[in-house]
Amino acid sequence: MNQENGVIVLQRISLFTDDGKEKILDQTKFKVSDHIRIRDMNSHGYQTVTVVGIVNQDLLSMKYNSSQVVAFITTPKVYKQIIGNDAYSRIFILANPELSNKPITDYLQSLNEKDAGFNYNNRVSEIAQTQNDAMTFSIILYGFIGVIVVIALLNIVNTVSTNLVLRTKEFAVLKAIGMTQRELKKMIILEGVFYGLFAATIGTILGTVLHYGIHALFSGAVDTAWSMPWLSIGIAFVGAVVATLLATIWPLHRLSRVNIVEALRTEN
Repeated sequence: MNQENGVIVLQRISLFTDDGKEKILDQTKFKVSDHIRIRDMNSHGYQTVTVVGIVNQDLLSMKYNSSQVVAFITTPKVYKQIIGNDAYSRIFILANPELSNKPITDYLQSLNEKDAGFNYNNRVSEIAQTQNDAMTFSIILYGFIGVIVVIALLNIVNTVSTNLVLRTKEFAVLKAIGMTQRELKKMIILEGVFYGLFAATIGTILGTVLHYGIHALFSGAVDTAWSMPWLSIGIAFVGAVVATLLATIWPLHRLSRVNIVEALRTEN
């Protein structure tokens, strides 16, 4: 790079449209071996640099260029020839992740205390804070979802159990005219499966519509493609059927011990 006055071009740029969507675009059409004329800050003339590489993101920060000024990556020697000095206004420190970075942060903090214009960003602390925030948000979110699921399951169990208990006299009549206990259990279980399938079908339709509505609501901020949440649908479908089947256990146990004559005399 020093011999050819070489530079690496940061090709991609990140821009936000008026509606808030992020767009990643090619800022230039430079190719390797292209020659670029750059103003020399010493003589106020021009120097020619050679494109020796193209990258999409900054090699150290791993981010797209957000400035409309074309960014180049080069060596200190080429930088000094063009700018006139080798003083950097921005540097990156890559520390060994297996060792403590406290000596580095302590030194940078001491510089910050000496010069108010000096500042630094500790990516380790930023990432740790981000992960902590994400964990806190996940706990709140899934805790809220868990409460909703428990309420929904209890509602299903209460509805199905109450319905079967209130039909005790009806079941007694069926047993009186010849239906066996096994046939009665089979009928009640099939009813539970039917309730579960019906509830799961309605819930799947409503849930999918709401899922798409939420995606459309946030599409202005996040540009992602929508897809059917098959895993969530499967879990909800199986959960609804299992919940209704579990809701029939206590009524079945209660009905198996009910005397037919007493049940026929009972008024709901």
